[in-house]
Amino acid sequence: MGTWGAGNLDSDYALDELSQRAHDLIVEMLLRWQRSDSREWDEYDHTTLFVELELVFALAAKGLIPSGRFIPVPDLVRVLIKDWLAGYDEVMGEEPWSDRRNTIVA
Repeated sequence: MGTWGAGNLDSDYALDELSQRAHDLIVEMLLRWQRSDSREWDEYDHTTLFVELELVFALAAKGLIPSGRFIPVPDLVRVLIKDWLAGYDEVMGEEPWSDRRNTIVA
């Protein structure tokens, strides 16, 4: 326990803090994912959901989401996106939102 190096994450406290913040971010993202407003491109929840997704992907890419504590993010998103897109299509239809949908799918 304690500090073992000069790096920003080279201490138990830093890793605990990182783990808690990653957990909070993922929980908030999952809760927002379930809200109907997250399917409407001009609503706060939609915009915030995709900011959260970008943050989670960036953290995961840098190895900053503690392994073993969470479902692997890409796998989780693949599972959730299918149902989310069905709801998005119901709310938004196909046109003129197809460009936004294509961005989401990519």
